[in-house]
Amino acid sequence: MTLPKVLLVLDNASASDRFILLGIQKYASLYGPWAYNKIAQSDMTRISIEAARSWAPDGVIVSNEQCGLDEFAKFDVPIIIAARNEAKREYQNVKYVDVRNDLIGEMGAEFFLKKGYKSFAFCGFEDYYWSHEREEAFRKRIEASHYNMHTYYHRRSQQKVENPEKNRQNGLITWLMDLPKPIGLMTCSDICASYVLDACRLQKLHVPEEIAVLGVGNDEMLAKLCNPQLSSVELDFQQVGYHGAELLQSMIMKANGSGQNVTDMGPMALRIRRSAEVNAIYDKDVANALKYIRAHVCELIQVQDVVNATTLSRRALYERFQKVVGHGIYTEIRNVRVEYIASMLIDTGASILDIARTFGYCGEGNFGRYFRCIKGMSPRKYRSLYHQIRLSRYNPQ
Repeated sequence: MTLPKVLLVLDNASASDRFILLGIQKYASLYGPWAYNKIAQSDMTRISIEAARSWAPDGVIVSNEQCGLDEFAKFDVPIIIAARNEAKREYQNVKYVDVRNDLIGEMGAEFFLKKGYKSFAFCGFEDYYWSHEREEAFRKRIEASHYNMHTYYHRRSQQKVENPEKNRQNGLITWLMDLPKPIGLMTCSDICASYVLDACRLQKLHVPEEIAVLGVGNDEMLAKLCNPQLSSVELDFQQVGYHGAELLQSMIMKANGSGQNVTDMGPMALRIRRSAEVNAIYDKDVANALKYIRAHVCELIQVQDVVNATTLSRRALYERFQKVVGHGIYTEIRNVRVEYIASMLIDTGASILDIARTFGYCGEGNFGRYFRCIKGMSPRKYRSLYHQIRLSRYNPQ
């Protein structure tokens, strides 16, 4: 039996495309095998398209509609568009597997509303259709709650991470400085969020106390390289790839030549990290206390140290802290420390002893008891449990 020949037009440099590829591989390993020919989007030329045509593929999966779709449509074979960058276009042999951009925007708005924010902003890319869809859904949900929203758009020419000066020249910093504070700011993607975080750092704007930042995509490598680490809406691009491969197979076998042209996949979850982990705080003294606690998370600080960072007496700060945050100062110190410890257990390969020493403990004994008191399990068991969850998260059912 001749193997189906599938042309993949994807980009290994893109985290979303890598997950799409993994989903395709998982499907093919179960129901294939397939013969592949892969072209990177960055290498697309007239010559490479003609070379792909001469290979005579039975189907095509492409993740960027701007990379030769008009030419691929002439191949007269089934084509799957995974995670489009443009408005949908009608072709008889093209079907879409997309993410629900409206649900993504709504999820971000709900998150910030529940956090108690009264000011909201969205930062996106002017050139990308999905960015506008996410912004529109975010705006509708915010306006439905009778709040206004501030918007800033980059053009594609502004997306050079290695040139932060260009962001300043195009007004991002000015826009951020003029925003009311505190504010919940959603971006269209993790890349866009990284630009916002860089601009905040350059202007010494406190994240998340003044500007809480939420990205989209949950590119873990990028999110954890950001400072502070980036919160993000997680999208299941692996499932996009898996379902796209499943749909392509049915089209090749003539089992699904008609019917629905678009299959939408919803967002998975919110992955909350440092950039958006606090509620909106409109009391400046309480906000300063929270900033101090987070800035000294690895030190064995006491309640009085936090009081000294504000202009209030111990009793006054305690009463206002309790009212705004919902618990006492000591509880906040403990919670922040334990969550930071948990992130180190998950995100680093540091030994438990080294992590204990980072937080001022001489050994694992007292450190383990401290952690177990809050999390209900030892640091070692917590690390093992998280790794098991992470390994199983993307397995298609």
